[in-house]
Amino acid sequence: MKIVVFTSSLLILFLLSGCGGDSRVDSTTTNLDKELRTKIDGFGLTGDPSLNRNIPSVSDAQAQLGMKLFYTKALSLDFDAACVSCHHPLLGGGDRLSFPIGSEAMDPNLLGPGRLHKNTGNSFFDGGPTVPRNAPTTFNAALFDVGMFWDNRVESKTGEVGANGGGAGNIVMPGKSDFERVESLVGNLPATQALFPITSAEEMRSFGHAELQDGNAVRAYLADRLSGANGNNDLSESARAVWLEAFREGFNAPEANASTLITIENIARAIGEYERSPLFINNPWKSYIEGNTDAISEQAKKGALLFYSGY
Repeated sequence: MKIVVFTSSLLILFLLSGCGGDSRVDSTTTNLDKELRTKIDGFGLTGDPSLNRNIPSVSDAQAQLGMKLFYTKALSLDFDAACVSCHHPLLGGGDRLSFPIGSEAMDPNLLGPGRLHKNTGNSFFDGGPTVPRNAPTTFNAALFDVGMFWDNRVESKTGEVGANGGGAGNIVMPGKSDFERVESLVGNLPATQALFPITSAEEMRSFGHAELQDGNAVRAYLADRLSGANGNNDLSESARAVWLEAFREGFNAPEANASTLITIENIARAIGEYERSPLFINNPWKSYIEGNTDAISEQAKKGALLFYSGY
């Protein structure tokens, strides 16, 4: 009986000791949560950056047209690359390569690791025309307000929160050179961004068609390819008819003719709508902001507190 009492006493002391330890941990965590909550409230964080934004559904007609354009090689001069070549949804909106391989791929249909250049004898990087910067994800493109590309060469004049660039006339981009700044007229940052990979030799333009002297000439040629305007017969008549029908559906213009509807501006707008549609915002930090204090670790909370304290 004495053994039982002694053992029970030890058990009670152990439990009391354990409770005391948990109390101290809980107290530290609670104070940390309070400090972090003050920062969250002070910065007006909601956990949902999509609030008060006009974000299209991927099922919308214009986004569906944009998806077709995003996946087609018809927007590369040599028919060997597409937007999706470097930005595939199953590869995180990128390509899982350090440096993307756009034009002159050995197998244009192979995306991601294993995509290699043709042995063309070019002296670029790995023997082919490698894009000199990592391909950023296209996911959550609707949340960008300040600029796009690694160097923000497509940028909003105001950076207004929630505006995705601020509308036509409020975005500036490179003109005939990277040093010239002109206004974009296509509506938002993702649409403006879509004007550029098709003019980059390493990405989609490739190295042919020397008569096309600048980016605007390349853009006009590609629009003519899809529409058949100006005698462009790169595509068959039936293929052009398919594109015309897709643009009519995408822009709700059932009677419009190809030359007025299939323009580079409309191509960019449609691609932009597709890029704006994928939205991925559910994450532990969002859960924490919304009240789940167990969503992130104590170490992460300390990191967040440092991050929002500015040092």
